[in-house]
Amino acid sequence: MKTTIWYLCALINTAIAILHIIIIFVGARAYSYFGAGEWMASQALQGSPVPALITSGVTAVFLGFAAYNLAGAGKIRLPLVRLALFGITAVYLLRGLIVLTFPFAQEPVSTFDVAASLIAFAIGMLHALAFYQTYFSRRLT
Repeated sequence: MKTTIWYLCALINTAIAILHIIIIFVGARAYSYFGAGEWMASQALQGSPVPALITSGVTAVFLGFAAYNLAGAGKIRLPLVRLALFGITAVYLLRGLIVLTFPFAQEPVSTFDVAASLIAFAIGMLHALAFYQTYFSRRLT
């Protein structure tokens, strides 16, 4: 079961990476729609390579997450797997918990921002379940 969850996490992270590649090709409209900010959108509209470079870096991070998910499943070997998977889980959960700050925001929060936080939290919980099953569940029984 734990292997299946890590594979699902790898699939999700790969899909997020592919989405970022699509954003690069679509350009300014996609940067605006997916909440990258007006600066990124305007730079993309002007033909600057900076948004694509930044988004390529983000894509690489998600592909790295997917690789470590596969390492968690035992499919490949990478260094510091437990630490990396803990960090990835923490990143998703913390990103998701940002939703708790929205009621205190000075400006209105978009539906997209709320949805993105809830999705990040759900992905973080999936990672947490896989992490727990991989590293702790055998010790408690």
